[in-house]
Amino acid sequence: MLEEFTSNIFFWILLFLIASLIFTWILKKFTSAKTYWIGSMYKTEKANPIFDKFAHHEKTINFLTELGLILGFGLIAVDFLYGKKMNKMKRFGLWIISILLLYFVFEFVFGIFSGSSFITEAYTNVFGLNLLSFVFALTGFAGFVIFSLAITAVDILTKTLSGIKACPGVAPVIPGVEIPNVPLVIPLHAWISLLLILIIHEGFHGITARKEKLKVKSSGLLLLGFLPIGAFVEPDEEEVKKAPALKQLKVYSAGPAANLASIIVFILLLSVFAVIVSPQAESIKRDHITGIKIIGAEKEITFCGEKFDAPAFGVLKKGMLLKEVNGVKIQLAADLEKAYAGKALDENFVFLVEDKGEEKTLSLKRNSQGQFGFTLQEIQGTEYSFSDSAFLFAYYFFFDFFKWLIILSLLIAVVNFLPIEPFDGGRIARVIFPSYFGFWKKEKQKKEDLIMKAMFYGVVFLFILNAIPLFF
Repeated sequence: MLEEFTSNIFFWILLFLIASLIFTWILKKFTSAKTYWIGSMYKTEKANPIFDKFAHHEKTINFLTELGLILGFGLIAVDFLYGKKMNKMKRFGLWIISILLLYFVFEFVFGIFSGSSFITEAYTNVFGLNLLSFVFALTGFAGFVIFSLAITAVDILTKTLSGIKACPGVAPVIPGVEIPNVPLVIPLHAWISLLLILIIHEGFHGITARKEKLKVKSSGLLLLGFLPIGAFVEPDEEEVKKAPALKQLKVYSAGPAANLASIIVFILLLSVFAVIVSPQAESIKRDHITGIKIIGAEKEITFCGEKFDAPAFGVLKKGMLLKEVNGVKIQLAADLEKAYAGKALDENFVFLVEDKGEEKTLSLKRNSQGQFGFTLQEIQGTEYSFSDSAFLFAYYFFFDFFKWLIILSLLIAVVNFLPIEPFDGGRIARVIFPSYFGFWKKEKQKKEDLIMKAMFYGVVFLFILNAIPLFF
């Protein structure tokens, strides 16, 4: 009875609410935090000396914030920062060079990370990767996100009207909570990742504001019960608005720029960790894992309403032992990555399997998603010692933690470049966009407000369309 009760989601919600009420009451009683039932906001000025300490690195801050602007708004930012000061010929040359550089940078990065995912298929087969790259070159992440939302909205509407259940294009980021119709669950430990990312984001806003000699009134944390859900830096908004355009832009772009820069740091740390620790983890596993067995082969693969063939179905069968793939001996699941590395999507893979004591050679090709459609399991021989188990747990936790740190850093950076308020991109857009509407004879403030309202309603409409699968 107790086990059934504690397995119920409502038990954990109730437990969280009770713990949150107690924690919030303690905060209200013994600290200066502002509390609202189970929500709290803690403000302090103690971070200002830290901001001042880092604000002396002016060249680094200028480089990161201007690079952030360019990645966030592409050619638009390049032209606003540098092009308006040039004559027509030089300005046109700057446009061409900027478009080409941003185009190829995006193609290179997107090519590395996209692999053969459904995102690649959706954009390369229908629209071509060159269009994505061109959109990024012209408008940066701001336009890229809007373009992606528009394409996904069309896909969702088409599938929904055809009676096909699509995946949502947007979903709330709630670590540890499985969102309906979302094929991805963010682990609970990502709360720590989110907090760290937000501290980096808001901290760099504070550092840049102090570097630009602008007042920072306070900084702090937002709490839901005992869980940190946000961080903030509170500059003097009126002082920022009165500052020159370039100063404003640097302060606004600082947060997402810091998140993008931190991704490089996280990848380097993860790479160093992998080089140093991975051999020991692999050695431990090889001492205890004797091989790989097939535990199933899907008839077809369904993802976001799309159906794909499963080449392994009827070929690789449950109970088969996987011995080699393309001449690479398979003992651990990680060995498959070595066998797959560098292989073209349409290339033949030669599998050596053992079926009921008999060795067989089978030939397979991956589907358009780069998958075979079989599941496997490592066969454990001897038991792990406590120290080995603890080492492997820490090893895999570290990798997963940094993986989500990188993914969420990118997500938060990219979303914050959306050209709608209250995102950083909205504040940037309010400074940049009206300057290109000089032909529109209207009062400056009204012009800004109308442009920003049009952007806001357009993006919100796309968000609503992308959220349809969350409710149907």
